[in-house]
Amino acid sequence: MEAILTLKNEIDFFKKVEISSTEFDSSVKWAFNSTSLSIFVESNNANDIIEYSFSGHVVHGEINPAFFKGIFFDNRQRNVIFLRRKSPGQSVVVRVEAWNC
Repeated sequence: MEAILTLKNEIDFFKKVEISSTEFDSSVKWAFNSTSLSIFVESNNANDIIEYSFSGHVVHGEINPAFFKGIFFDNRQRNVIFLRRKSPGQSVVVRVEAWNC
């Protein structure tokens, strides 16, 4: 299950989503208006690497569960993030949490 999660009116938010796409597209993006955002990969498989982009075109980073489970963004200027699998495989559960401080 992939979904667009719009967090613009949320103060505190928690959601789990399965990511299976290897493309950045609008089916796997979060729009948020909060000041802090955390993204965690719920997998121990080193092949379940999730890439993220703030533009939907350029890879800005990756979350590799072999090294670390998640990433935390604080006071981001951009309010959209796109997610995709780095390589094809089964769906990966990704947990997002957003809040205002």
